[in-house]
Amino acid sequence: MLESWPEARPRPRVIYTVPYGCNPTGTTASLERRKELLALARQYHFLILEDDPYYYLYYGEQERPPSYFKLETEDGHPVGQVVRFDSLSKILSAGLRLGFVSGPSRVVDAIATHTSSANLQTSSTSQAIAFAMLSHFGYEGFEKHTEYVSQYYRQKRDVFQAAMNKHLTGLVEWSAPVSGMFICLLEPEDADEAMRRLALVIKEYNAEGEQT
Repeated sequence: MLESWPEARPRPRVIYTVPYGCNPTGTTASLERRKELLALARQYHFLILEDDPYYYLYYGEQERPPSYFKLETEDGHPVGQVVRFDSLSKILSAGLRLGFVSGPSRVVDAIATHTSSANLQTSSTSQAIAFAMLSHFGYEGFEKHTEYVSQYYRQKRDVFQAAMNKHLTGLVEWSAPVSGMFICLLEPEDADEAMRRLALVIKEYNAEGEQT
């Protein structure tokens, strides 16, 4: 598409992506796709906005692919094409609406300036709670905590998928996620029957959850 982009039209300046457990598809970008996108960003000079709240919720059997932000530093090319956004709400507390950004200083400085004029700052209470928890964990403790959280989501994925296999096989197609908390069902021909069986899936999933 970019190769045949009309010269009279301005090229895209950014691309937004959720590379792990994307909402709503549940897909995780492969290493090959990440390398291809990074190469395109360099060739056509656009920024990759890497929104990655589910990075630490990876529970796949294969080694976790590196983030775009990490990939950019590993192949000897100049850095500066990736702006990365992380969130603590999925790994510390759902109500902790707190995150952080990493990227080129000119972009991060512009974000900080806009934030200070739009809402002054993130909640001081949330920052204090996050600081206390992360200080208590330390690096090693934080890694152990996120591993525990990711396996918790894997177990919930397994329970839900077992119910799907029981009630939806042959009626609906889906791909098992390897990170995050979303499973995308392809639209079936018999939507009414699919919804009826999906209700059974949810009922069975909730019943199993009450026992664990």
